[in-house]
Amino acid sequence: MSSRRYPPLGSTGFGGIRTRSSGTFAAKMSAVGMRMWLDVSRTMDEVAHAYDTAVWKFGRGHLDLNFPEIECRSKADMLASPSLIMTRADQRRHRWEHQWLAIAEADKWAMEQRRTRFPEDVQAEFNFSRARREERREKIMRKVMSERLKIVCI
Repeated sequence: MSSRRYPPLGSTGFGGIRTRSSGTFAAKMSAVGMRMWLDVSRTMDEVAHAYDTAVWKFGRGHLDLNFPEIECRSKADMLASPSLIMTRADQRRHRWEHQWLAIAEADKWAMEQRRTRFPEDVQAEFNFSRARREERREKIMRKVMSERLKIVCI
């Protein structure tokens, strides 16, 4: 059995971690046919702990750990920032949710502007909606009452 470490230690002294030109650190690993990109951080230790959490998550060997003294996944999870462990699907979902929230905030702002600029239009729409609800209720009640009359008459 080989005692060779995978991934090999890089210039950072930790396995799977790279120094980016911006001075931040990033890590990546492949497991179960999926490539994991561990988010960028300013400190090497945060990325190394996130890498160890991913190692535990995918059941890889202790040779892959940057901190072999951590004996279980729960301890690795406590030391790693949860935002640092992201798959491509997580990144897409996060980006979509962020865009969706930005659109919702823009809509909310636009509606507030409309309410302040055109209060009579907003009130007219509210009254129209209320009248439509009442009409629907009355229609349902007429239908229910006619069904009851049919049952009584038969």
